[in-house]
Amino acid sequence: MTFHCRVDAGPKFAACEAKDPGDLDPRKIDNLRQAIEDTPVCLMPDLQPGAEMDRPIRFLDSPDLLKPRPPAPEAARHTIINPDWAQKPTAGLLQKVYPPAAKAAHVAGRVVLDCEVAENGAPSCAVAEESPADQGFGAAAIQASGEFRFLPKRVGCKPVGGAHIRVPLNFAL
Repeated sequence: MTFHCRVDAGPKFAACEAKDPGDLDPRKIDNLRQAIEDTPVCLMPDLQPGAEMDRPIRFLDSPDLLKPRPPAPEAARHTIINPDWAQKPTAGLLQKVYPPAAKAAHVAGRVVLDCEVAENGAPSCAVAEESPADQGFGAAAIQASGEFRFLPKRVGCKPVGGAHIRVPLNFAL
């Protein structure tokens, strides 16, 4: 299905209308239109206010499309599922911070960090999981996290802090 939309100041999609909706339930069409109008236009930098465009969408016909979408709470915690990395952890970085006693004993480790990403993309992390717990891998992962950078989460086209991500790290020789 394709929707024809206008780009308004803000910027945002507006006045989207379904082209050739066929026999699709009007409530589903309205929920799809609303989802398109909620799409941040800033993620498509070549669009300017006043422009018009067709937005093709693909979806599975689902009964959930009949349900009205609840409004998103303003202070919702944003969880990053597939992060956009500006600077990823590398094997070289993990080797640089590898705990010396664990390295000498040829011990490998795994850490999962729970990080809150600031508006500038810098994470503030805490150890959520560490294995083995007594070899210093958690402290090493925290040290390495100072060099991680993410592209910040955007809400309404503005970068926001407070997004959360879990980062698994494997320490191996």
